[in-house]
Amino acid sequence: MSNTKYVNNPSLHTIKAGYPGNLLVDGEFTNSYTKDENSFLKVLKWKFSKNPQREEKAK
Repeated sequence: MSNTKYVNNPSLHTIKAGYPGNLLVDGEFTNSYTKDENSFLKVLKWKFSKNPQREEKAK
């Protein structure tokens, strides 16, 4: 079972009222409620997939 909690910095002004903070799952900040496991195969697929903006980004 994962350890999840919200962490915020009370010294910083928060714009959204009632915002609980950033989600921390097992000591790592995340955008979802579970940690995504990245496999080497997923990284290779991402790296070698077609990217029409690749040349534009290189400029």
